[in-house]
Amino acid sequence: MSKILDLSVFQEETFDIKFSEDDVLHVKKPSEDLAIKILAHVNIKGDIEPQEMLKITRDMTLSILNHNKDNRKFDSKFVKEKLHLNMQIAIIKSYTEFMTELENNPN
Repeated sequence: MSKILDLSVFQEETFDIKFSEDDVLHVKKPSEDLAIKILAHVNIKGDIEPQEMLKITRDMTLSILNHNKDNRKFDSKFVKEKLHLNMQIAIIKSYTEFMTELENNPN
């Protein structure tokens, strides 16, 4: 009897962001590069200018949004104009929690 390791089960789960009733974005599990970027963002400490922190937050949000299964592309203008700062922070926080859950329970 042979055994099969089905790696597809690891790729199916997504982090979904609902922009409106008809608009749901399916964000993939974080790649190694994205995970490193998120961890660096979470661990920012010290004296950082507010303008720089806003840029980092916008860039992180953009990286998460563009890591989607729907082949949608977002730009900095979209994030800046359509997503309030509290929405950007919620996306980063929730995606970080999603990443942590995956790490704690990889199945």
